[in-house]
Amino acid sequence: MYVQPQSDPGRGAAIASLVLGIVSIVLAFSLVGIICAILGLVFANQGSRSITSSGLAKTGKILSIVGLSMWLVAIVVVIGFFLLVGFGSLLAL
Repeated sequence: MYVQPQSDPGRGAAIASLVLGIVSIVLAFSLVGIICAILGLVFANQGSRSITSSGLAKTGKILSIVGLSMWLVAIVVVIGFFLLVGFGSLLAL
């Protein structure tokens, strides 16, 4: 007799957070990266309620935080560059 395994409702959210965390790192210097990082954090919180997939959710949360941090560092570098060099050099191009 075949017994169907019970479905884990948080597993899909945990996998989604992992995928979005990876995408947020790959696309860290774009607007898509920040959106993926935020969505990855949301799905990680939903997936952490799962007993069997909490490791995936934790990894997705860490990757999303790293992607978000990379995006914030890039913004600080760009703002610092324009404050240091000035906006006139942008017009000279």
